[in-house]
Amino acid sequence: MNVNNKNRWYEFEKIAIIVVVVLVITIGAVVVLVATSGNDSRGGDTNNSELVIQGTSSASEPEGSIEDSQPEGENGLDNSTSNPSAETIKFDTVVVDNSTLSEGELLLVNQDYEFKKNIDDALVNVYTEKIKKGQSFVLSTTSLELRQETIDALCSMLDGFYEDTNISSQSLMLSKAYISVEEQQADYEAESAKVDASKLPYLQAGGESEHHTGLAFHLVVYPSSQGKMGHGAYEWFVDNCWKYGFVLRYPDGQEDRTQAFADGSHFRYVGIPHAAYMHVNQWVLEDYLEYLQDRTSSNSRAQIKDAVGNSYEIYAVKAGESGKTELKVPSADSAVSYTVTGANNGYFVISIKISEN
Repeated sequence: MNVNNKNRWYEFEKIAIIVVVVLVITIGAVVVLVATSGNDSRGGDTNNSELVIQGTSSASEPEGSIEDSQPEGENGLDNSTSNPSAETIKFDTVVVDNSTLSEGELLLVNQDYEFKKNIDDALVNVYTEKIKKGQSFVLSTTSLELRQETIDALCSMLDGFYEDTNISSQSLMLSKAYISVEEQQADYEAESAKVDASKLPYLQAGGESEHHTGLAFHLVVYPSSQGKMGHGAYEWFVDNCWKYGFVLRYPDGQEDRTQAFADGSHFRYVGIPHAAYMHVNQWVLEDYLEYLQDRTSSNSRAQIKDAVGNSYEIYAVKAGESGKTELKVPSADSAVSYTVTGANNGYFVISIKISEN
């Protein structure tokens, strides 16, 4: 082989090697792309309030993909939408009466959304339950009442407080719980007669207070000389209440949003998945429910993990105009549980428990 032919052969050999390398890289990229896209189709409570519906639901074809994706939250919570077990949820349709919009743990009650439902049958005496559960927290009066689920979650939270701080619940007092519409109206009239006119929009008349629901209470340090809720060791409640299904309902700086004065002692039970979502995003209830109004399909579910790793998917459905509303819920043969709650704002909220840690 002469020199020229030899050089041409080397050139051909180099070109062939380059082509092979390019082909290998291209094929590898295609494989990765296919694998990634194959994983990109995704589907989609412990202490529950009075629920419109609750059930357990296994699996068939995916209902749809989730469009909501959030970054990983603090405290180890993960809002990502990667949840393979949710892909196979099959949904059925159920019909609920719109009168149940005022039932559940996510009730929005303020000057725009009144609550005048009679819940006497759902209330239990806090003192009686406190004795049953061996709790030592103080009561401003032995006649205080709350819903059972609120008291259960409160006692769990107080147990957690003791475990983390070694401070007895005897240093805490429940100073306010359920209040009737009539009592609230009387308080409103007395208060409005003596406050500056600029503060009137933040006062709650009868029917406008969360205390009508049995889901809210005031928890203060007792005696007050020992400290203040939200400060020192008692900052624990602000940082950890969400783990037990509570939110600090009226945080400082959110007065215009909540239509209420800031109150570091007012805790509200909303349920664990909802409290977790609000905590991660630093939202008040108004923000959360407004957000869910854009998640009004079983195909556009929001996802959250609670403090112990349980996975939930949440979406809302606007109430129908006929007095009845069709809801898509996991089918009866599914391997997931779900709850439905009214929000008192014209929407139902469905929460699916995808996995339990």
